[in-house]
Amino acid sequence: MSFLSSKFTIPAVKLPIKILCVDDDRSVRTYIRTTLSTIVEDVVEAENGEEGYAMYLSDKPDITLIDVQMPVSNGVELARKIRQVDPEHAIIVCSVMQDSHTFIDFIDIGIDSYLIKPVYAQQLFDAVQQCAEKVLQKRQDIADKERQQASLEAFYQMFENTTEVAIIVSARTRTILAVNSIVCSILQRTRSELVGRNADDFFVQSNLRWVKILRMNMNPVGYVG
Repeated sequence: MSFLSSKFTIPAVKLPIKILCVDDDRSVRTYIRTTLSTIVEDVVEAENGEEGYAMYLSDKPDITLIDVQMPVSNGVELARKIRQVDPEHAIIVCSVMQDSHTFIDFIDIGIDSYLIKPVYAQQLFDAVQQCAEKVLQKRQDIADKERQQASLEAFYQMFENTTEVAIIVSARTRTILAVNSIVCSILQRTRSELVGRNADDFFVQSNLRWVKILRMNMNPVGYVG
């Protein structure tokens, strides 16, 4: 048996992670699936590198657990293919091989963890947990960015649809960052002619309030926003 039984800590809540196990030994795949299913939501398996790559593309796992010596396509080849698709994908290598050249190949590829069989369940759990933390943080960062983008789009929609004069100016440089269509109409300028210009070319500031003075034909007309 390539994995050893031991006392290990099972979390109260499973990690929302999918793991792909690629190993030509059916008993190893069964053990990994059974063991990791206690801590993650989903574990899928493949029996060689070629099948593993196809499942990586179709199942989109968060972490891929790879054996080294496999028929059709070995673990080094599989890891290289995955890195070409996603340089940041979490890869754990688990093998009886301790060949220095193979180890160096995996270092060059940039794997996340290398476990030598036989492996205790807790060692496997620790490696998965370490990768899962990175995966979940990346997922959170993407979600935060999407929420920020959605909020920004909603703001700009409100900004454009307001019936009032609306302009965004940098407090530090006084550069015009955005104007709505009403400002463009009043100044008879396009957005491209206004955005990036200094606000003082068109407006003056007084008493901590923006008092917009249209500078046209030497006959200023005041607008208070």
